[in-house]
Amino acid sequence: MRRHGFSLLELLLASALLGSLFLVVLALENSSAILRERERARGRLADELSLTALALARELYTVGYRLTGQALVLSPSPEGDGLTGWFLCEAGMEEVCGESLGQVRGTGYGVSQGVFRWGACTGEGCTPSPTNPVLGGDEIRVEAFRVAYLEGGTWRRQAQAVNLRAEGATPKVSALALYLLASIPVRGGAPAFTPGSTLDYPPGLSPGLLALPPAAGDGRLRAEKLWLVQTPNLAH
Repeated sequence: MRRHGFSLLELLLASALLGSLFLVVLALENSSAILRERERARGRLADELSLTALALARELYTVGYRLTGQALVLSPSPEGDGLTGWFLCEAGMEEVCGESLGQVRGTGYGVSQGVFRWGACTGEGCTPSPTNPVLGGDEIRVEAFRVAYLEGGTWRRQAQAVNLRAEGATPKVSALALYLLASIPVRGGAPAFTPGSTLDYPPGLSPGLLALPPAAGDGRLRAEKLWLVQTPNLAH
C-alpha cells in the first residue's frame, strides 16, 4: 500500500497560512486591548470630572451665606478662569467647613501647569491661594476651566465681584456655570476632539461665550464636563 505525505511546497503554504492567521489574531487582540485601555481611561476621566464637580457644587452653593461684603470674585483668563467665594461656617456645615465653624471661610480655585487647584483660608478678609491639587498631575492634564454667571437671566463671562449689603447682592447672581476639560495619554492615540461638542447647554450659554479652546488632535483622550450651581445667597 502506497503511503502519502505532504510535499515541501504544501508544508510551506500551510506554515504561511498559519502565520497569517496568527498575525490576524494578534492584531485583533492588540486592537481589543487598545480599545479596553481607551475605555478605562475614558471612565477614569469621567469619574475624576464628576467627583470634582460634586465637590465644587457642594461648596459653591453656600457662597455668600450669612455674609456682608465681598462674597464672590471671578477672574477670566485664557489660561484658566479664577474663582473665589466666601461664606460663614455654622453648625451643620462640618462636611464643607471642617474645623472652621463660626468663622468666615474663603475658597479659591484655578488652573496652573495643567493642574486644577484649590486653596482655603479662614477669617475676615482672607484671600485663599489655590495651591492644592484637585485634578491633574501624573497622566491627567487639565486643559481648560471656565466660569460663567447668570445675572438677570443673561449668562456672562467677565471679571466680576459680587458684594452683599443689607439691601441685597450687587450684582445679583442666581447661578454659576462651570466647565472643565481634561486629557490623558492613551496607547494608540485618540481621535481629534472639539471642546464643547459633547455638551448640552442651558439657554443663552454657548461655546463662544465660554471661550472654549480649539479642536485638538495630538492623540490624547479628552473628556469635558459642564455643570450648573445655584447660588441662592447671591440672587437677592
